[in-house]
Amino acid sequence: MSQKSSTSSNSEMDESATMSLDRLPAPGRRGPRVFPPFQDEPSLADTRVTGLLDRGARFEGKLTFEGVVRIGGEFYGEIFTQDTLVIHPGARVFADVEADVVVISGHFEGNMSARRRVIMHPPASFKGSVTTPSLRIDEGVTFEGASRMPDPVSTEVKARRSPAPTMEP
Repeated sequence: MSQKSSTSSNSEMDESATMSLDRLPAPGRRGPRVFPPFQDEPSLADTRVTGLLDRGARFEGKLTFEGVVRIGGEFYGEIFTQDTLVIHPGARVFADVEADVVVISGHFEGNMSARRRVIMHPPASFKGSVTTPSLRIDEGVTFEGASRMPDPVSTEVKARRSPAPTMEP
């Protein structure tokens, strides 16, 4: 009888192993996605590059612009924009930056403040401080520094807050 019970437990184990193998995808087919597929950022897909500092170029100073500017060379100084800054792979940027959206794939050193978001894609390297309500650092990025992520709702409320009421006599 003990053999019969061990045989039934072995067949139960075989069935459970078969059931779990049935759940695996066939060779060459992908299983269910754990993460959603990567999608282009809407802020970049809807606009065209309006300025370019390409590989081999070097700029020192203060840069202000509208639209999307892509840096592929070297930049030293300050960058101010209400729009999007893209730091391309191979770029080297040493700056203080204030922008709406910043996408980094190159080397950045300095202080960065973005009103909407900062996205870092490999092979990016970041050294400094970043302040933004939304920060995305993909696997393979080197990040050395500090991040501060203020609550975007409280920031908007503070901006809309009216002056303190005056006391009536």
